[in-house]
Amino acid sequence: FAGAAVAHAGFDVVNMKEVLPVILFIFLAPFIGGIIAFVIALITISRNIWWKTFMLGLMFIGVMFLMDYLIDYKDVKPVMKYIVLTMLGVTGLTYVGYYVFYNKRHTSTRESNMYKKLQLLSSAAFSLGHGGADSQKVMGIMCAACIVFANADRKGQVEGGVPDYLKVSEELRIVYENGEGKVKKFKPKVGIIDSVAFYADGDDIIDMKTQEVMFTEEVPNKEYANQAMLGDFGKVDDALEKFTVYTNGDSTFHDGTNQLVFVKTKVDGKKHQVLNADYVYAGAFKNYVTEDGTLLENDKMSATKLETKVNSETMPGWIAFSCYLAIGLGTLMGGSKIIKTMGTKITKVTPLEGVCAETAGALTLFTVSNLGIPVSTTHTITGSIIGVGATKRLSAVRWGVTISLLWAWILTIPVSGLIAAGVYYVITLFK
Repeated sequence: FAGAAVAHAGFDVVNMKEVLPVILFIFLAPFIGGIIAFVIALITISRNIWWKTFMLGLMFIGVMFLMDYLIDYKDVKPVMKYIVLTMLGVTGLTYVGYYVFYNKRHTSTRESNMYKKLQLLSSAAFSLGHGGADSQKVMGIMCAACIVFANADRKGQVEGGVPDYLKVSEELRIVYENGEGKVKKFKPKVGIIDSVAFYADGDDIIDMKTQEVMFTEEVPNKEYANQAMLGDFGKVDDALEKFTVYTNGDSTFHDGTNQLVFVKTKVDGKKHQVLNADYVYAGAFKNYVTEDGTLLENDKMSATKLETKVNSETMPGWIAFSCYLAIGLGTLMGGSKIIKTMGTKITKVTPLEGVCAETAGALTLFTVSNLGIPVSTTHTITGSIIGVGATKRLSAVRWGVTISLLWAWILTIPVSGLIAAGVYYVITLFK
C-alpha cells in the first residue's frame, strides 16, 4: 500500500505515525504470542490438578481485568471480552472435567484424544482471529479505494457515475476521554423536522439550538420549550439518521447535505479540527468543541480527535466476502508447505502443544487487532509455537528455521513496497 502510494505521490503521503507501530509489531507479536504460549503450556503440562485449576482461574480473572481495561481505555469492542472469556472458560472446564471424570482411569491416549478435541476449539478461535486481523487489512485498502472513487464521483470526475455497489460513506465519531481517563465515543444521529434540528446522544434526544433535552428513553421532557415537538416520539425517532461524511483533502463534508462540517487548520503550530459554525447540524458538537469551534483538548478530553470509519451498513458486502474467499483459497492452494513448516520444522507439535499455541495466538490476535494494529498471523503463531517448544528445552526449537523466518519477515515490507511501486509504474504506461 505504501509502496504504490510513494510511487504515485512521494514519501510525504505516507503517515509514518501509523506505519511505525506496524513495523514494531512485526517483532513484538511473535514475542507476545511466545510468552503467552509458554505460560499456557507450563500450566497445561502440570500434573497437579489443584495447581492447574488455580492457575487457570487466575489467568481467567487476569484476562477479564485486562479486557475491561482495553474496553474502557483503548476503545476495544465489548464483544471481544465475551469471546475471549468463553474460549478460556470452555478450555478450563474441559481440563477440569477430564481429570474429575477419569481420575484414576487417566491414560496418555485418553489425554491425547482430549487435546485433539480441544484443538477444534482453539483452531476455530485462531481462525476467527486470523479473519479479524488479516482480512481487515485487505478490506481497509479496498474501502480506501472505494472512498477515493466515490469522492472522484462527487467532483464529477467519473464518467457515468459510480455504481451503487461501490458507493461508500463514512460514519463520523468523536473519541474522547472522560474525567476518569476512560475512552468514550460520541456517534451522533441527527434529524430535522419543521426547521427544528435535533440529535441523539445516548438515550437523550436533544434540541441543537437550545441544547434542551426533548426525550429521555422515549419519555418526553415536559419542561422543553417547544412542546409541539413532543407529540410523537416515533416521528422524531424516524427522522434520526446516522451521521455520515466524506473527506476531501483537509475538509470533512456531510454526505447528506454536502455542507462543510470540519476543516483541519493549524493552530499554534499544531493541526486541529475546527467545526463550521454555519453548518446546519453544528449544534450536535457543541459539547465537544471550544467557543471558536476547535475540538476540545483539555483535562477532561485530553485525547480528543476526529475519526472516521467505513459505515458497515453501506460498505458493499462483496468486499468482505471476496477477502474471506481469497484467504480461504490461498490457504487451500499454498497452505500445505506452511503447515509442514509450522507443524514439524520449528519444533514437533503435539495436540497438547497445538492447543497451547493456537490459544496463545488467538488471544494475541484478538487483543492487538482490536487496538487497530495490523499484525501478521504467521508471525504470531510462529512465536507461539516457539514458546511451547521452549517448555521442553531450548534445543527443541530449530533456531536455524526461525532465523530464516525472521529474515523473511524483515524483507517482506520493503520487497512488497518495491513490487507495488513497480506494478504502479507498469500500469501508468497504459493510461
